[in-house]
Amino acid sequence: MNYVANMPHDGWRQFLPYLISQYKTGGASISQEGLTAWYRRNPRGFCDARGTTGNDADHGQQVLDPEAVSQDKVFYSALLSSHADVSVSIGGQEIPAGWRNTPSSGQGIYHGNVDRNGRTGKVIVQIKRNGKAIKEVSNGPDINGNCDNSSRNFNAWVGSDGGSATGGNGGSGNGGNGNSGNGGNTGNSGLGSDGSKNGVLCNAGTGVDNLSGLCGYACRKGYCPPPACTCTSWGTPEKEDPITGQAGYPLPGLGCGYVGLCSYAFNHGYYPDKACGTNPAGAAGC
Repeated sequence: MNYVANMPHDGWRQFLPYLISQYKTGGASISQEGLTAWYRRNPRGFCDARGTTGNDADHGQQVLDPEAVSQDKVFYSALLSSHADVSVSIGGQEIPAGWRNTPSSGQGIYHGNVDRNGRTGKVIVQIKRNGKAIKEVSNGPDINGNCDNSSRNFNAWVGSDGGSATGGNGGSGNGGNGNSGNGGNTGNSGLGSDGSKNGVLCNAGTGVDNLSGLCGYACRKGYCPPPACTCTSWGTPEKEDPITGQAGYPLPGLGCGYVGLCSYAFNHGYYPDKACGTNPAGAAGC
């Protein structure tokens, strides 16, 4: 059973630029609102857990039955410039939904979840303002008991709708940093921070100047952060190269827009010597 196939997690990165800026500077502005939603497609009680446990005895932890710790819920977070309502439906049935956590100023990240309560079928999560849907995640798999190889999948499917948020200095979010890319392309409005569109990953893209090779490589693998890169095709990306653990940084003077791309490239064995190196000074101030 391949429990990660067609189960993207990229939506969880969508709000990183906003959160990083909050952590580093104590403040962040919002250039674009967004929604991220996630859930497990195989509910509790369906199919075989195949030895999955809660906790690990080898770490001195009390081992628990997965039924005791897995939650049959739909979770959602939204980055909003002002309060909005949330609605959730499963299998065409509307479920009362709201926020469990809200920012005190009304601007920031909202979070909530709803119990599945035995419902199966298509999942739709919407953010509404004045009764009109402004963000929606609805392209995920149905919740059902159709398990691969009769094995329950405990992995989460994560979808998103929206773009990255600006950092406190007003620069565009880009692959985990809150600053604008030097020579970046701005033709990617409405995309996720990884270049995904409505939860579908990028599988081809480009950039200008030194970003051309970096974006060409990373976008093929499903990581195509705007505005530095411009995604030209969405679908199934190439398989990512093995993780190397090698840290990569922009060459001095290239700008913070290269930070996420150089980190990704070096960590996957791609070494563009005209754009990236191993000197952390290239990322100073980012």
